[in-house]
Amino acid sequence: MKNSMIKSLSEKARNISKRTMVIALAAALVLSAAAGAGMHSLLASPAKAQVESSQQVKSESETVPEKDETVYVIADANGNPQKVIVSDWLQNEQKNAGTASISDDGNGGYTIDSDNSYSWDAQSGKLDGQSELPVGVKLSYTLDGREMTADEIAGKSGKATIRFDYTNNQKQTVSIDGRDTEIYVPFTVITGAVLDDSVFSNIEVSNGKIINDGTRSIVIGFALPGMQESLALNKDSIQIPDSIEITADVKNFSLTTTLTMVTNDLFNQAAEDIDEKKAENNDGDISLDRLTGGISQLADGSSALYDGTSQLLQKSGMLISGINQLAAGGEQVSGGINTVRQTLQLLCSKNADLQGGAARVFDTLLSTTQKQVQAAGMSCPELTRDNYAQELGAISSGLSEESVRALAEQARPDVTAQVENAVRGNVAAQVEANSDAINQQVTAAVEEQVRGQALNGVLDSMGMSAEDYQNADEEAKADIDSRVDAATKQQMQSEQVQGTINSAVEGKKQELIESNMQSDAVQAQIKSIVDSEINKVLAEKLPAAKEGQKSVNAAIEQLNAYNEFYVGICQYTNGVQALYNGTADLQNGAKQLSDGLDRLDGSTDALTDGISRLNDGAMQLSDGMKQFREGSLGKLAELTGGSTGNLSARFAALRDVSEAYRSYTGLPDGESGKVKFIYRTDSIEASDAE
Repeated sequence: MKNSMIKSLSEKARNISKRTMVIALAAALVLSAAAGAGMHSLLASPAKAQVESSQQVKSESETVPEKDETVYVIADANGNPQKVIVSDWLQNEQKNAGTASISDDGNGGYTIDSDNSYSWDAQSGKLDGQSELPVGVKLSYTLDGREMTADEIAGKSGKATIRFDYTNNQKQTVSIDGRDTEIYVPFTVITGAVLDDSVFSNIEVSNGKIINDGTRSIVIGFALPGMQESLALNKDSIQIPDSIEITADVKNFSLTTTLTMVTNDLFNQAAEDIDEKKAENNDGDISLDRLTGGISQLADGSSALYDGTSQLLQKSGMLISGINQLAAGGEQVSGGINTVRQTLQLLCSKNADLQGGAARVFDTLLSTTQKQVQAAGMSCPELTRDNYAQELGAISSGLSEESVRALAEQARPDVTAQVENAVRGNVAAQVEANSDAINQQVTAAVEEQVRGQALNGVLDSMGMSAEDYQNADEEAKADIDSRVDAATKQQMQSEQVQGTINSAVEGKKQELIESNMQSDAVQAQIKSIVDSEINKVLAEKLPAAKEGQKSVNAAIEQLNAYNEFYVGICQYTNGVQALYNGTADLQNGAKQLSDGLDRLDGSTDALTDGISRLNDGAMQLSDGMKQFREGSLGKLAELTGGSTGNLSARFAALRDVSEAYRSYTGLPDGESGKVKFIYRTDSIEASDAE
């Protein structure tokens, strides 16, 4: 029963390998979505794990309400849970059923939102008395035999081991043969990891499977924690795994997230399959009497074997005739292989010419394409069989409308500068046309300043103040004004004042030019001219670029097509050579077969004698089966602790314990369910390479 149960579990695990990967992928997506914005705050305080749950009610016609529960465990790189998410899918016989059938018993410490979701603190509160995870997952790491933490091993290189240890926390005490016995819930653990081939090589896994897709290895391991103890099996005779080890040579160690599925549904299905097979065969429990009866049947079969060997001895004449024909056919096979080998040798003699000719055509196409691209005014390096796709692809990308527009935009600053210079010249010419008016305006302003200075000088020379000047009579004022006019005229004609006027005139002109250049009208004019110039460039360049890109893409397609032909030629010639090399062993084997058949043809007398001895040995087999019957039962008793009945009772207890564990959060009265756990560990990011 033990072997059939374990075999059934193994078959279940193999049968769901693809389904498991789908579940794992779905779990990764669900966990990523569920973590959401709250993930950062939760992971920032790992000592206080939180549990969240969402429930849905399915409107279906079911005889018994059933809850399909999935528990997602987000853990750090060592397997320590950081967050637990419970997703309950409720199937109810009532259509449009209302809220979920889980309630707070007053000590739950959780809340239910309007959308029928509930959450609680995994340390300070419980839901229906359940918070501990049924299976603990611990990850440990060693490098070159030395234990390391996840942070320490990141970025290291050497011989690495990743170990997954599983601890079954769910057990019950049952009575077997009058003794209290601890039986663990029979959880099946399947762990998967994706290992990058650039980091991991020479990968090995205990009790698992490795699948490589060319760039990475998918490693899947299988364990049954607690099963060894539940069945009380002698570890010296058989060991049921409760851990998984992955060993590999690593370079710059990094590890993406690992996914582990824990479920007792596989055991339940295996038990149901065994029950079905027993029902089909009208079979009962395993017992020593039944095993003894089977061995007796085997002993009876040995007598039938003796009858068969007797008939074989009688028909040996026909066998010898067939051997003669086989020997003749062996010679024909050997001759035919020689003919095939000679034909392949002729084909191989043409391999070099075929490959060389195809290579020369390829190189000619590459050279012609390069010259055509260069003749079109584009820069093109030497094209080879290895780089043509990359180089021509870059040229094609450079001819795209986006690239041409980007190049035109890169020229905008230079075009803008040129337009601004031209516009500035026009503005300066307009200002210069008003030079006389500017000069008069500046001269009047300077003259007013000079006259004021002259008035002060005249008043000072006469010992008068400005107030005296204002109170003077008309005759005195006229005299003063006359003196001021003469002084002003004299100062205005001086080189200093004329230089000041000229400098002020030039400054005023520049001020007017800059003011006009910064005006909205002039700036709009500049932008309009620049846009027009760039659009002209685009109108000129885009059609030519599109045609050029079309030509380059056509060249790439042509070269790709010939590359496929060239690779096919190389594969063909290499295959012919390999086939020819292989026929050497085939030729030798055919020769040995022919020689062996000849020897067999000459040894038919010995064959007849051998069949006679086989006939005598068949009689001895019956006695040997009796001895085997006596020894086998003792060996079985040693393996199972002395009683197959005890093993059967333990298996029955396993079934009962497994049937009882149907939910993590609890089931209301009258409701059935099933539960699976999916653990996701954090990634280990590589530090700078050593």
